[in-house]
Amino acid sequence: SDMSTTIRFYCGILGFKVVKTLELPDGGQHFFLDCGNSNGGTLAFFWWPNKNEKRASGIATASKADMKAGRIPRSYPGSVNHIAFSYPEDGFDALIKRIQAAGIWVSPPVYHADNEIGFASSKDDPSVIAISIYLWGPDGEMIEFSHS
Repeated sequence: SDMSTTIRFYCGILGFKVVKTLELPDGGQHFFLDCGNSNGGTLAFFWWPNKNEKRASGIATASKADMKAGRIPRSYPGSVNHIAFSYPEDGFDALIKRIQAAGIWVSPPVYHADNEIGFASSKDDPSVIAISIYLWGPDGEMIEFSHS
């Protein structure tokens, strides 16, 4: 997508903030978004006016169809499966509602568990170590928000 779509998605819907934009000598731009991480973490995007429409190696290959079918979205070695962010538990439901209100599909909660299968069927299971939701960004990147 174009950078304005990326900014609308990450800032307008997910609540990130642009902290710096650099103009590159070849006409491109480099954007830094504050992820809300108390350690100063940022997410960076590049944009060029003459972009290549082909996917390059290293781009997320995780499948939304797999997730919707209840399968773990797999990716290939050397590629990024997804990006993950911690999110405060007390704002988690509001985040889900905000994403859904924007017409974006959000996975049902996934209860990651310290057990033989790695998942639990309920948040009340004592083996649950984190609760996550998944969605896809404007360029097909899988995104996870979780709390423990």
